[in-house]
Amino acid sequence: MSRPGVLQEMARAATGRDVDITKSAQQRMAKATAWRPNLLYADPNLTDERWGFAMGRITRICEGMTAVPATNPGETNFEASVRTAASPRLAHAFFELYVYLLTKDRPWLSSKTDHNPFRRLPDNEALAMFRAKVEAICDKSTGQFGGWYTK
Repeated sequence: MSRPGVLQEMARAATGRDVDITKSAQQRMAKATAWRPNLLYADPNLTDERWGFAMGRITRICEGMTAVPATNPGETNFEASVRTAASPRLAHAFFELYVYLLTKDRPWLSSKTDHNPFRRLPDNEALAMFRAKVEAICDKSTGQFGGWYTK
């Protein structure tokens, strides 16, 4: 039998702080808050109607996406899932842009070219650029789905 407190010591060594290991994952997640860009989750009526129309078009572009395991060699699960979207090319472009936005503050660890357009931008500038790029994706979808900003 191990000595008492060993799990608590391991948790402290791994995280650098005291962790209550008696709580369940559900109890810990109840207090956790994920970073969510205000622009994406704001009420469209509070931002402006153009953003609401853009989010509706992105929903239409991604319609039909399902969690599909990769079947082709060299393909990721993400690529397999995006392939089932209504417009796979535009859905891939949107999600790639979204991942770039979420990782804008992470350090770049590779010696290769950094393709993240949001790297080292303040939040308000990054969100404004994200919005412009999402609207450009919506503009590209006009040929396939018709106009996206119509009153």
